[in-house]
Amino acid sequence: MNSRIGLRICCAALLALLCLAFCVVSCGSTSSDAGGTGLRHITALLSRDACGRCHESVYEEWADTLHARAWTDPVYRQSFDGGRGRPSVACRSCHSMEPILAGEISVAYEWRPRYRPYNQEDGVGCAACHLRSDGSVACSGSAPDAPCRPVGDPRIATPEFCGACHNPSHDAYFEWKQSRYSAQGVACGDCHTKKVLRVGADGRSKVGVSHRWRGGFDREFVVGNSIRARTVIEGDSLVMRVHNLTGHKFPGEVPSRAFIIQMEFFDQENLLHEDFFNLRRPFKSEVGNPDNRLLPDESREFRYAIPEGARRVRVSYLFKPTPFAMPQDWFVLDLWEGVVP
Repeated sequence: MNSRIGLRICCAALLALLCLAFCVVSCGSTSSDAGGTGLRHITALLSRDACGRCHESVYEEWADTLHARAWTDPVYRQSFDGGRGRPSVACRSCHSMEPILAGEISVAYEWRPRYRPYNQEDGVGCAACHLRSDGSVACSGSAPDAPCRPVGDPRIATPEFCGACHNPSHDAYFEWKQSRYSAQGVACGDCHTKKVLRVGADGRSKVGVSHRWRGGFDREFVVGNSIRARTVIEGDSLVMRVHNLTGHKFPGEVPSRAFIIQMEFFDQENLLHEDFFNLRRPFKSEVGNPDNRLLPDESREFRYAIPEGARRVRVSYLFKPTPFAMPQDWFVLDLWEGVVP
């Protein structure tokens, strides 16, 4: 009797393992054939070869972006066990993904696009965002006679489309949902893209969407659209009031960016004292450190006691785009100088 019970338990355990293996193979993000859609003959090509030969100007825009460097970016490479091991499972499928429009799209934390375990150096390339399950490409309008068969697909302009990658680990979509921009119907692309005039693949000039995707490395964009600051001296305190103008936390998304409020106090001629406030998202290894970034639409007040003997004050509002950026390469968002009464 005991041997029969043991045999049944072993069989049940084996069946459970087989079911689990089937789920991993069929549902996991390790497909070798573009999520089972038969599109690998396209996704295995570099964007330069698949699309850039006809869409040269669009390719050149994209080639200078973090999307193009999604797999090779040195900050991302640090997730490879400190730059020495395999890519993080939580990160890799958004840095090298199968065509996202070939299947379902979700902004849920537990969801990820399918990982593309080949041609990773192409990063988030043309096919990753534009290729559809039938081999056509998603665009703002349809052109059935064109070689790549562009099809008007409204999904490509939605916040959910961007949030599929920019939310699960970075929270950008959920932060946007809490902002005034969501209530006003202002989508990601309304801020992070701009219209450009270019010559299309058919040789005609037309208005299109730039694929440079303005973000944390675009100095002009960050300086003009991130914060509004007001600095005053009240009694013996330096008071800095900062308002977040973005539709998400600032700095956005990743721990490698920092918003720094630098305070310098001078006597008649020399630097007397300096200090700073540093706002950023902590790395996962920084256990116990709070996420002190500005919330969407938040206005926050910072106070600092003016050191004795200080006669002049200079406050610099700075954005550090990457840990490797030297101070001279930080973006100056605002600058204030005043005299201590």
